[in-house]
Amino acid sequence: MAIFNVVMYSAAIYFGAKYFNIDISDYLLQFMYNCMFAFSCAQIMIQNSPLIKRLEDIIKPIQDQLTNEIEVISNNSVIYTTKTRNFLEHPPTYFDLVIYSAENEKSRCINKVVFYEIPTVVQFSYQRCNYRFIQATIQISYMGMENKLKLDLENDRRTYYIVNNKLNPTFIGYYLNKYHDIFYNMYELDKIHYKIFIIDHNVNQIEVTELQELIFGENDYTIQEMELVSEPEPESEPTTDS
Repeated sequence: MAIFNVVMYSAAIYFGAKYFNIDISDYLLQFMYNCMFAFSCAQIMIQNSPLIKRLEDIIKPIQDQLTNEIEVISNNSVIYTTKTRNFLEHPPTYFDLVIYSAENEKSRCINKVVFYEIPTVVQFSYQRCNYRFIQATIQISYMGMENKLKLDLENDRRTYYIVNNKLNPTFIGYYLNKYHDIFYNMYELDKIHYKIFIIDHNVNQIEVTELQELIFGENDYTIQEMELVSEPEPESEPTTDS
């Protein structure tokens, strides 16, 4: 890669100078070539340096200690974050969602595991789905407003393709608020109408409404009918981080 970069940069400089009738001496061209070659070599040495890898190994545990992997969500907003151990020892009295963020060591992609009840220690062991949707969009109508958006369930930074994760009004409310700054009140669910348009991994075209729930399985998904019930607004949880 270093040699390729040097050749490409040198060729760009040389032919650029020819095109604009700029006189570049052989000495100057050689000097620039040597500089770019040295830079590329240094880049490779740094990337493969045992020292750099050692520093990463030292920094990573510290970073992990400073990162709260649990998000507690109520009415589509994160009310506090905490460590897994603290969460299990002091579970919240009320919440809509709990999201556990686990880093994939190979890809650095964060696996987003969604819970609707207090999970046990065993439930923190998760499994990724063996498929991905080809396309997913959502069209939502709420309080006279219409929006049509891409439903991005996976990218280089995180994935929601986890077995037992669900697409339902509770998750959709959180997703829209977090990633698109669109907020709807979870205690007025009777006023929310949406359709999720999906082209799945088998090229089937499906629709999921607010009266249905899509549940991710290991190799496929299921869709269930559900009753949309607005709940009374609870007392607020403490908002300080644990």
